[in-house]
Amino acid sequence: MPRPSAAMLVALIAMVFAGAGSATAAKLLTGKNIKNSSLTGADIKNSSLTGADIKNRTLGTSDLSTAAVAALKGGQGPAGPAGPAGPAGPAGPAGATGPAGAAGPAGPAGAKGDVGPRGPSDAFSAYVAGNQAVAGNQAVEVIGGTLQSAGNYVLQAKVMLRSATNNSSLAFCELFVMRGDLLEVLDRTGNLVLGPNTQTNDTQAFPLLAATEVAAGSGYGVRCTPDPAFGLTAFRRSLVATKVQTLTD
Repeated sequence: MPRPSAAMLVALIAMVFAGAGSATAAKLLTGKNIKNSSLTGADIKNSSLTGADIKNRTLGTSDLSTAAVAALKGGQGPAGPAGPAGPAGPAGPAGATGPAGAAGPAGPAGAKGDVGPRGPSDAFSAYVAGNQAVAGNQAVEVIGGTLQSAGNYVLQAKVMLRSATNNSSLAFCELFVMRGDLLEVLDRTGNLVLGPNTQTNDTQAFPLLAATEVAAGSGYGVRCTPDPAFGLTAFRRSLVATKVQTLTD
């Protein structure tokens, strides 16, 4: 005998419930009387099934509504322990150079250093205070020196002369430099009159000045020539040679 259809079963169940009650219907129908996959949700009365009608552990979350699944979610648990530190990452590229900072304040002055050794001088000088007789009809060197290094020099000299007799006298002086064996006159005073040694005009200053280039080891000095008839006395003679870069200094 063929199994009844779902529609027929529903009609039969309704008739049984109406006449005999639910207990009697349960005894009359079993799963063997219902064709597999023949019942749908429309064939079951809303709210008619309870937990007792469902086999334990047969429903999954896919069988529940979204709201039911959300209601099953528990509260947030405590934070777990921190994991171990990961390895250091590769170094990033160098950044652009920033602008220069403002200059800091000047530091305190340092201690004064020791005095260094004395360097070579570019000036040569000579001074003679004693008396020297100047007589005869020829030039007499009254002061002199030697220029040790070659170069350009400014030469300055001053000679004090006074009459050695009671008569007036004439005299002139020359500033010279030696060029090998040759004497070159660089500056010459005019003839100056010296009065008798008993008068106030018996003394005269003879200043001399010149600029020249010389070789190393050149001699230089001042010579004076008196009136041949009368003698003179030279005193307080000075001679200075200053080395310069150029002769226009």
